Order: sequence, then C-alpha cells, then structure tokens
Amino acid sequence: MSIRATVTSYPKSPVNACAKAWIKTTAKDKRNSDFSHTGWRDSLREFVAAVSMEGKCIDMRGRKTTCTCMAGLAFDDINDCAFYLEDFACKKKDSRQQILLEWMRYAKVMKAQQSKYSATGNPMVYLLPSSSEVLICANACARLIGFGESAWKTVKQSFDVGTVPCHQLVGKAGNKKVKAFDSLLHDFFIKLEGLAAPRATRLVRDIVGDRVEVSIRDNDDEGEIELPTYYTKRSLYKKLAADCQYELSCNSKGKYTSKTSLIEDNQVEKLPDWATFHAFWKKHYSHIRIPKPSEDICEDCHKFVNAYKTAYNKNKRKATALEEADSSGSGEEGGEDDTTVGDTGTASIPSLDEDNSTGEL
Repeated sequence: MSIRATVTSYPKSPVNACAKAWIKTTAKDKRNSDFSHTGWRDSLREFVAAVSMEGKCIDMRGRKTTCTCMAGLAFDDINDCAFYLEDFACKKKDSRQQILLEWMRYAKVMKAQQSKYSATGNPMVYLLPSSSEVLICANACARLIGFGESAWKTVKQSFDVGTVPCHQLVGKAGNKKVKAFDSLLHDFFIKLEGLAAPRATRLVRDIVGDRVEVSIRDNDDEGEIELPTYYTKRSLYKKLAADCQYELSCNSKGKYTSKTSLIEDNQVEKLPDWATFHAFWKKHYSHIRIPKPSEDICEDCHKFVNAYKTAYNKNKRKATALEEADSSGSGEEGGEDDTTVGDTGTASIPSLDEDNSTGEL
C-alpha cells in the first residue's frame, strides 16, 4: 500500500477565466449597455478575500511561503482590487503584459529606496492593484493577476533586456503548412501577373497623348499591377482550384467546406485553404491588386452617372409628394389644384440634344 503525499490546492485567480470569457463575448453584447460583469466581480472579490484570509503568500509554483504581505486587507482594498482586476481581465494579453512591465519599472525604483524585506527575501515593492499605499511582494502580485511562473518569467526577461514581450513566431517564416504550398502559390501568382491589363482610362490617355508604348500599370512608380475589374479574390481562388483539378464546395455563408480532386493520381496532393491563399497574397504579392469598377471610368461618364442619379432621385421625390397630396386631398375641395409636381412622374435620362442651350447634362 503506497501512501501519496497530499498536496494542498489553493484557489487560483479568476482573471484568466474572465479573459477567455471576454474574448468569446460577441461585439453586440459588448456594446449593450445592460451588459455587466456582476458575476465576475463577485468571484474576484471572493478570491481576493480568500487570499487575504490565508495569511501566508503562495509563490508562483504553488508553495506556501512565510511572507504575510496579503494578510488582513481592509474591505475597501479588497473591493477596489476586485474592480481593478475586472477591468484588467478585459484587456488583451499584450496590454496586460505592458501593465506588468510598468509595475516592474516602479518596483525597481521602490526596491532601491526600500530597506524592509519579507522573510522569504522577496521585497514588498509592488503596489496592490488599484491601491497607492499597500505594498505586496512579487508572488502575491503574480497570483492576483493570474500570471504563473512561465508568464511572469517572459515579462521579466523582456524587462531585463529592455524589449517588449511578443510571440516567438513574430517576424519569422511561416510554419510547415504554409511552406508546403510555396511552390504552387508562387507559380500561380507569377502567371497571374501576366493577366494584368491597363485601365480603359489609361489606354485613352496614352492614345490621345500619342504614346507608342502602353503600360499595364497606372502607378508605375509604386510598382502596382492591376488585374481586370471583373476579377475578385474569391474567383481567383476558384481559378487556382480549377487549375489544380479540384472542386470546391461551400455553405450558405460562403465558407469552403470541402475540396475534392476531380482526377485520380492528382499531382497536387492537397489544395491550400482560403486563409492560406489570402495570407500568401498579402505577404508576397501585395503589389497585385484588383481595382474597383468605379475607378475605371472616364470623367464624362462619371458626370453622366451623377446627373442620371440626381434626375432619378428628383423625379422619385416628386412622385412620392404627388401620392401624398392625392391621399391627403382626395375628399377635399381644391385638392387637385395644390401642386403641379406630378407632371413628370417617371424618371428620365437627362437630354443630350443639340437644342440644349445650357450645355449641361
């Protein structure tokens, strides 16, 4: 019969659980004025009160120490700390790390000025969250904000070297999943550059200006390549699938659910998903862009479209006013002679006849 040593379990900070719940909260609920964190606040208040009642501090590895900096906190301090931790949990991970960096800078100054240390050798140089007077040790601070030994060490290393904490993959090459499609996607986008075409307006300007060579770019200095306006990024992803002999299936929301090969022994064993395709385009071929159809329009056509919209909206308002006048004055004398708005009840295109003396559209 083996006897196992009992390990005392101490309550953990609810900050991490609240942070995960906040991430899953929809934007609509976040904008709702009735949305509150009453449940979070109660759990945080109970946690801080429980830590205060323990008497001894717990280090980042879950071991009890002889430090008593959290013992006997006042009710106001417990309540204010719970309110601060509630707001702290709603911040992003990098924001919480930045706050801890500021606390470490303040603690460094306090450590140089303070001569009193706890029995564990840890100086009480950290302020209790939301307090400007109560000092606590690093173990108590880490436990309150939900930082374990690894998370605290990450911020401490950045503090020592004077950098900002960041993920280890930031600024590095993609993972193996992305690299597996590098050759396929590079070949596709190189062929895509050959589909670039000049805008209609650019072509007209070049012909009028007696230019012999017509450039395929409107922004030669920036090096941008513009594809025809009838393309979309989704249609080009479907083109990639068709070139690789794959058939795509999507749901009602437009999300691609399956990719099926149309032939046996396909040379392309796996097709990259839409997110990989879009990220690769943005990272390596950002100079290839699809302009909006409205950008490829001449000045005269632009004036005509605006004039047509203005005339259409004006006649529409007249027709609406006529209907309202007919409905309000149908049983009254003189109701038919109120206005002559209804003479032109239908929309008409602005006249372009030669008799137009004003010369306007």
